[in-house]
Amino acid sequence: MADTGTLEVLPLPSPLVLLVLGSTARCRCVSPDMSVVEEAFDTKLNPIRARISLGLRVLSTDDLAFGSKGAELFLAAARRREQLAARKPPNLQALGLKSTP
Repeated sequence: MADTGTLEVLPLPSPLVLLVLGSTARCRCVSPDMSVVEEAFDTKLNPIRARISLGLRVLSTDDLAFGSKGAELFLAAARRREQLAARKPPNLQALGLKSTP
Protein backbone atom coordinates (compact mmCIF):
# COMPACT_ATOMS: atom_id res chain seq x y z
CA MET A 1 0.00 0.00 0.00
CA ALA A 2 2.89 2.39 0.68
CA ASP A 3 4.19 1.89 -2.89
CA THR A 4 0.86 3.00 -4.35
CA GLY A 5 0.52 5.97 -2.00
CA THR A 6 -2.56 4.72 -0.19
CA LEU A 7 -0.90 4.22 3.18
CA GLU A 8 -0.29 7.19 5.43
CA VAL A 9 1.80 6.89 8.58
CA LEU A 10 0.92 9.52 11.15
CA PRO A 11 3.24 10.56 13.99
CA LEU A 12 2.29 9.67 17.53
CA PRO A 13 0.30 12.40 19.26
CA SER A 14 2.45 14.61 21.46
CA PRO A 15 1.59 15.42 25.08
CA LEU A 16 -0.91 18.23 25.60
CA VAL A 17 1.00 21.44 26.40
CA LEU A 18 -1.08 24.42 27.49
CA LEU A 19 0.01 28.03 27.84
CA VAL A 20 -2.14 29.53 30.60
CA LEU A 21 -2.20 33.33 30.58
CA GLY A 22 -5.00 33.80 33.09
CA SER A 23 -8.14 32.19 34.44
CA THR A 24 -9.85 32.32 31.03
CA ALA A 25 -6.92 32.37 28.59
CA ARG A 26 -5.53 28.96 27.66
CA CYS A 27 -3.78 28.03 24.40
CA ARG A 28 -2.59 24.70 23.04
CA CYS A 29 1.07 25.23 22.11
CA VAL A 30 4.05 23.51 20.64
CA SER A 31 7.61 24.49 21.49
CA PRO A 32 9.64 24.50 18.27
CA ASP A 33 12.83 25.80 19.87
CA MET A 34 14.45 25.94 23.27
CA SER A 35 17.97 26.80 24.35
CA VAL A 36 19.74 26.75 27.69
CA VAL A 37 22.96 28.71 28.27
CA GLU A 38 24.77 27.98 31.53
CA GLU A 39 26.31 31.22 32.76
CA ALA A 40 27.78 30.54 36.21
CA PHE A 41 29.22 27.48 37.93
CA ASP A 42 30.18 26.49 41.46
CA THR A 43 33.61 25.10 42.42
CA LYS A 44 32.60 21.58 41.28
CA LEU A 45 31.51 22.97 37.88
CA ASN A 46 27.82 22.45 38.60
CA PRO A 47 25.75 25.15 36.88
CA ILE A 48 24.23 27.61 39.35
CA ARG A 49 22.81 30.17 36.88
CA ALA A 50 21.40 29.66 33.41
CA ARG A 51 19.56 31.66 30.75
CA ILE A 52 16.68 29.87 29.04
CA SER A 53 15.10 30.88 25.74
CA LEU A 54 11.79 29.25 24.87
CA GLY A 55 9.83 29.69 21.64
CA LEU A 56 6.11 28.84 21.53
CA ARG A 57 3.67 28.56 18.65
CA VAL A 58 -0.06 28.51 19.34
CA LEU A 59 -1.83 25.73 17.48
CA SER A 60 -5.19 26.14 15.75
CA THR A 61 -7.82 23.63 14.66
CA ASP A 62 -5.85 23.16 11.42
CA ASP A 63 -2.95 21.74 13.44
CA LEU A 64 -5.03 19.57 15.79
CA ALA A 65 -7.06 16.43 15.19
CA PHE A 66 -10.83 16.98 15.03
CA GLY A 67 -12.45 16.15 18.36
CA SER A 68 -9.17 16.15 20.28
CA LYS A 69 -8.90 17.87 23.66
CA GLY A 70 -6.58 20.50 22.18
CA ALA A 71 -9.05 21.35 19.38
CA GLU A 72 -11.88 21.63 21.91
CA LEU A 73 -9.81 24.02 24.05
CA PHE A 74 -8.95 26.12 20.99
CA LEU A 75 -12.62 26.40 19.97
CA ALA A 76 -13.66 27.26 23.54
CA ALA A 77 -11.05 30.04 23.65
CA ALA A 78 -12.23 31.35 20.26
CA ARG A 79 -15.85 31.42 21.47
CA ARG A 80 -14.74 33.30 24.61
CA ARG A 81 -12.89 35.90 22.50
CA GLU A 82 -16.01 36.34 20.33
CA GLN A 83 -18.14 36.89 23.45
CA LEU A 84 -15.69 39.50 24.75
CA ALA A 85 -15.60 41.25 21.36
CA ALA A 86 -19.42 41.42 21.28
CA ARG A 87 -19.64 43.19 24.63
CA LYS A 88 -20.64 46.84 24.63
CA PRO A 89 -17.58 48.98 25.39
CA PRO A 90 -17.80 51.31 28.41
CA ASN A 91 -18.50 54.96 27.78
CA LEU A 92 -15.84 57.61 28.35
CA GLN A 93 -17.35 58.77 31.64
CA ALA A 94 -17.01 55.28 33.10
CA LEU A 95 -13.29 55.51 32.35
CA GLY A 96 -12.99 58.94 33.99
CA LEU A 97 -12.57 60.81 30.68
CA LYS A 98 -14.63 63.76 29.42
CA SER A 99 -13.66 63.51 25.74
CA THR A 100 -11.34 61.61 23.45
CA PRO A 101 -7.74 62.78 23.62
